[in-house]
Amino acid sequence: MSNRVKRLATVVLLFSSFFVVDTRCGCERASAGNEQIIVTIDGPTGAGKSTTARTLADRLGWFYFASGMVWRALTHILVHEFGYTKEQLRHPRESDVRAIFDSGDLVYRYDGYVQLVWRGEDITPLLKSSFIDQHVWILWQDADTRARLRDIQRRLIERERHIVAESRDTASVVFPEAQFKFFMTASLNVRAERWRELQHKRGEVFTHNGACTFIDDRDDKEMPYASSPYDNGIEVIDTTSLNAEEVVALMFEKIRCTYVVQ
Repeated sequence: MSNRVKRLATVVLLFSSFFVVDTRCGCERASAGNEQIIVTIDGPTGAGKSTTARTLADRLGWFYFASGMVWRALTHILVHEFGYTKEQLRHPRESDVRAIFDSGDLVYRYDGYVQLVWRGEDITPLLKSSFIDQHVWILWQDADTRARLRDIQRRLIERERHIVAESRDTASVVFPEAQFKFFMTASLNVRAERWRELQHKRGEVFTHNGACTFIDDRDDKEMPYASSPYDNGIEVIDTTSLNAEEVVALMFEKIRCTYVVQ
């Protein structure tokens, strides 16, 4: 059976409960049994987390959880539906956050690609813009919101058996019990160029110097809040001279040495 097994998961994000529709992975896992296995991939902007995590999950036939997309969706909704300013994002009202998730109107879907649906509308294309890039980190700094989102994310995947999760703090804060923890990094120039190319594909033009300035500024803002990559047995992978397939191969081999994967 091909390792590129499509998974379908539709998750209504709730504080109290959630609804999941999923198909079984199909991979024979003699070593894993019913044990929940979590792979976390952390790292700064432009390190290649999303591409690597999605490719790894696809190769393993595991559930892919894009933690950062939940944060981006919350940011988008608070700004565009609740009228939040940058200043208000620093300390969002608990009642507003609860209203978004308790309503069941925000849905996370994965079928080879991630979809965030808000009240029936696919808002995914709006979540990777430079506007959201510039606002999501403000929301992320709020300790209370981070605690709430941590609990939501843990509940979101509790019924899944095999997960690849990616975003900041997935290993040290959200899923500290993960069996495999990776932290991806790369030089500033490489990360800036990756980010610039991604923005260009979305119709937003940045010079290389402009991208370097953005990434450097983002690093400075995140550093006081992000966990150290050297905590909790996290394996650091410098991707400066590696492409996504090479990074995936490194991670896959480490997992294969522990659990039977095809």
